[in-house]
Amino acid sequence: MLLKTITAFNFKKYESLEIENIPDKAIVGIFGENESGKSTIGDAVSFALFGTTVKFASDNAAASLIHWDADECEVQLTFKIAEGDEYRVVRRLERNGAQKAFLYQQRHETPIKTGVKEVNAAVEKFSGFDFQSFRYTFYLVQKEIDIILKEAKNNSQHAIYKMLGFERLDWAQDVVAAEKENVEK
Repeated sequence: MLLKTITAFNFKKYESLEIENIPDKAIVGIFGENESGKSTIGDAVSFALFGTTVKFASDNAAASLIHWDADECEVQLTFKIAEGDEYRVVRRLERNGAQKAFLYQQRHETPIKTGVKEVNAAVEKFSGFDFQSFRYTFYLVQKEIDIILKEAKNNSQHAIYKMLGFERLDWAQDVVAAEKENVEK
């Protein structure tokens, strides 16, 4: 999965956030002063993909994600999967905690998935990760590295195994072994 654009409205400290033209082949770093919104960009990606963030998952307080002057927030993220198809996920959160989620195939006006559970399932299918795997491999929150190293050693190892494609190698090895067994009969 390759991130292409991130757009947010009234999300945490940002009234408006637009990040476009994210390169397909690059390592992206986010640099800035303390409290400049670096972590909020990571939170926006996490919220768009999975409908939650590390802090939101622990206290479920909608107010922690919505800009102080607003009644709701919205985050949109466009991503491309390995097959080349582009998708856009849109999530909205109201101050009362109500959340809406939509998944669009790029250049289509009608969502292909609607609802938090349905969109979460589709994103997990496309990415191969659930929120916890994402959290412990791609998205390290400030001051959390010690917790992650102690708490999630097995989860991180499994996620990295998946990222590197070793599960596919295991599958291919099983297929070859089965074919070999059939040929030898």
